[in-house]
Amino acid sequence: DKIKEIYIGTTMEVRLEGNNFEIKKLNNPIQLILKGKETQWNWDVIPLKSGNQLLSLIVSIVITLPDDIKEKKDYYLFDNPVKVKPNLIYSAQTFIGNYWPHFIAMLVGLFAKEIFNKIKNIKKVKRLYIKKP
Repeated sequence: DKIKEIYIGTTMEVRLEGNNFEIKKLNNPIQLILKGKETQWNWDVIPLKSGNQLLSLIVSIVITLPDDIKEKKDYYLFDNPVKVKPNLIYSAQTFIGNYWPHFIAMLVGLFAKEIFNKIKNIKKVKRLYIKKP
């Protein structure tokens, strides 16, 4: 089911797509196919959402027409279902990384409130000692 026959040209493009993934191309998606040489397409894939997700592999033959016009014929090789399990450490790091200014502001606010309350309580204690019956 994972093996499909497609036409091969001298220039091919391969794309990996998925809505809930951050996909970074590690090499050029359009490559020459040379006889007797291996050709690879590589990606770094980071899931953005847990649960059942879908990755699609699209292969295209790139044909150069007169006047250097490029046309593509797409073949959808497969839609691959992927079950993504949550990674709590990565999720926490990403959340804090995205919202660290808010965390700092919250901590400064809590710290300032605590200091203000302590100063207020010290003044109350001093007033108790200063009052004469």
